[in-house]
Amino acid sequence: MKKKGKTAKAKAGAEEATEYKPIYLTLNGNDWQTNSVYLTVAIHEASEYHVPLYVTSNSGGSTKPPNCPPGFPNC
Repeated sequence: MKKKGKTAKAKAGAEEATEYKPIYLTLNGNDWQTNSVYLTVAIHEASEYHVPLYVTSNSGGSTKPPNCPPGFPNC
């Protein structure tokens, strides 16, 4: 019975020792659709694992807003 107790403690200790590191995300370019996918996934991962999320953006292209889809009323 001693072996079972030690195994259970070792498994519990291994689960507690798991440490997640902060997420650093740099969004490059002006492709807002692709960047939104990366950002959404990063926010989900950060909230799931309770880690900080650091986001920077390196756009450097046009300062105009993205093109509106056809028929969008406020364009």
